[in-house]
Amino acid sequence: MYCGDETGSFIGEVSTSSSRFGYGGEDCPKTVLPSYTNHDGTIPISTHRCPAGLLRESDNLIEGDIKPVFQPFPRSKEGKLNPDEYLKCNQGLIENMDAWENLWHEAFQQMNVRTLNKHTRGGVTIQTPRLHSSGASSSKVTNNKDKDGIDGEIVHPVLAIHAGHTYSGTGSSTTNEGVGTQYHNSIIRKQKSQMIEILYESLSAPATFLAPSPMLASFANGRQTSLVVDIGAGGTRVTPIVDGLVLGQAQRRNGRGGEWLSCMQEQVVEDLMDMKKRKDGSTCIHPRYACKRVYKSSILEEGSSASPSSSPSSSIVVTYPHEKIKESMFHRMAVSSLMYEMKTSPHVTGVDFYRTDDYVVPFLSTENNGENKGREGGENNKDADAGKNVDEDAMDVNVDGNENAAKEQSPSLSDGSDDDDDDDGMDYDAKCKKYYELPDGTRIHLQKSPKAKDLCRLPELLFADVLPYSKADTTSASAPSSKQLGHSTLSYLPLHELIKDSLSAVSDADVRKELCGNIILTGAASLATNIEGRLSLEVQHIVPSIYKCKVIATKNTVERRFAPWIGGSVLSSLGSFQQLWLSKKEYEEYGMTLATQRFP
Repeated sequence: MYCGDETGSFIGEVSTSSSRFGYGGEDCPKTVLPSYTNHDGTIPISTHRCPAGLLRESDNLIEGDIKPVFQPFPRSKEGKLNPDEYLKCNQGLIENMDAWENLWHEAFQQMNVRTLNKHTRGGVTIQTPRLHSSGASSSKVTNNKDKDGIDGEIVHPVLAIHAGHTYSGTGSSTTNEGVGTQYHNSIIRKQKSQMIEILYESLSAPATFLAPSPMLASFANGRQTSLVVDIGAGGTRVTPIVDGLVLGQAQRRNGRGGEWLSCMQEQVVEDLMDMKKRKDGSTCIHPRYACKRVYKSSILEEGSSASPSSSPSSSIVVTYPHEKIKESMFHRMAVSSLMYEMKTSPHVTGVDFYRTDDYVVPFLSTENNGENKGREGGENNKDADAGKNVDEDAMDVNVDGNENAAKEQSPSLSDGSDDDDDDDGMDYDAKCKKYYELPDGTRIHLQKSPKAKDLCRLPELLFADVLPYSKADTTSASAPSSKQLGHSTLSYLPLHELIKDSLSAVSDADVRKELCGNIILTGAASLATNIEGRLSLEVQHIVPSIYKCKVIATKNTVERRFAPWIGGSVLSSLGSFQQLWLSKKEYEEYGMTLATQRFP
C-alpha cells in the first residue's frame, strides 16, 4: 500500500494521435508528444522535416521510417474512406511497446522527473524532501547520484491511462463472437501486464495505477454517472459510466473520427485537383516537408539606384528526396498533419444547429464516382458538365512553382468580387473564408462550387445517415450489422444513433434516465462549432420524451481535448485514492495477479 496526503504523482496518457504527460494536481498536461517515434527511438519534433533515415532511397523503408505506437490507420484509397476500416485499426491495443516506452522516457527527460533539484524557491534550486516507497530517503535509494540533479530514481507514483475499449473478436458469426471476445480480453490483460512491467522495471516507478480513459473523462467533469461521448482521432466512442465503473457491454464505437474526416477532406481536395491538373499531371497533395520557398533578387536595370534586396521575389519549389518516400508512414503522417491544419482553419463553420428542409449531406450530391449523375441525381449530362466546370474554377493550381502563377492562369480570379487584388485589404478571417492555400501555393476557392462549399461543413458527416464515397447506407438493409463488424459494440451508425444504441443496452431504466441527463462530450474532434447543440436536439428527438437530455460540453478547448488527463490529475490528488496505488513492494511480492485484479 502506498499512502500519503501529497504523493506528487506523474500522469501519462498515450492515445491514438498524441500523448500527454504532466504532474498530478495541475490543470493541464505540460508535455504533449506525437504518438510515434523515429527508427532510433527518438521523438520527432514535427512533420515539417524529413527524418534522416528516409533521405536516401532504400529498398527497405521500414528501417528509417517512423514507428507509431498503435496500429496505423488504413492507407489504401478504399480503406481511408470507409469508417469500418478504422474500427479494425483502432482496437486500443499497443502494437509497438518499445515506442510506448520511449515516449515515457522522453517525457521523464523533458520534465526532469528523475531530478530531485527540479523545484526552486526564490530562484534557488532546492532538493525535494520526499521519501521513497520503501521508507528510505531518496538519497539512500539512489546512492547519492542525484547531487548533480540527474540520473536519479523517480519518487513520483505513476498513473497510466489506457484506452478502455471493449475488445471485440474478428469472427462474423455468433459462434465465433464469444471466442473472439475472450481472445481479445486475454490480449488486453497481457498488455496491461507489459505496461506495468515497463513502469516498474524500466522506469523504476515506486507505485503505479492503470485507469481507463472514459472513467477519468467523467471525473474531469465532476460526474460519477455519465455517458461519455469521445470523438477522437481514431473514431467515436460512447461509454456509459455508472458509479465510476465502465459498462463494457453497453459501449458503442464507430470509425467516424478526426482521422476519417481528414481522409475524407483529402479525397475531396484530390478530386478538385483532378479536374485541373498541374503541369506534371500530378493530383496529390504535397505536405510541408516537400515544399520550400526560394527567394530570388530581381535583376537591376542599368542606372538603377535600388539595392538588389529591395525588390525580392519568391517561388515555391516542390522537391522530394526520392519517390519511394511517398509510400512511407512519415509521408502519411505529414499529409494527415496538413489536413488537420486545414479542417481546423476558420473557414470550417462546424455543423448546422438543426436540419432544415433543404438539408443535404456534404459531398453526397456532388461526388463524381460514376453512380451519381448530377447534383440531385436526376440531372442530364449537360448540367453535370456545367457542375464539373464550376468545380474546376474552384481550384487555382500552382503549375510553375511561383506563388503568382495561380493568379496569372485563372481568369476567373479577376472577375467581380473574386479579384485577388483586393486580398491585401482584407483581414485574416475574411481571407480564410474566401479561399484556403496549400503549402505548394494551390488555392482552393471555398465559394465557387458546391463541393468546395461543403468543405466548410465537414463535421456534418458525423451526423450523416448516408456517407459519400460509400455504397452503404445506415438506414437501409445493406448497412453492415454488428455481426458483420465482429461484435455488438462496433457500429456503423451516426453519432446520435450511436448514443441511442448505447442507452438501449443499459437494462436499468433509472440509470438510463440519469445517463441521458449527463451526456459528456470530449475529444479534439468534438470542438466543431454548434456540435453540442445539434447533438442535444438529435438525441432528444430519438429518445422517449420522458428522458430529458443534457449535453455537457465545456467551452475550454484544453479541457475538452485533455479531459482524461485532467480527470487523472483530479483522481490522483484525492486523499481517499492514495490507498489504491500498487506499490513496487506489492508488485514484487504478488506479481501480476494483484495488478490485474485491482485496476478497473
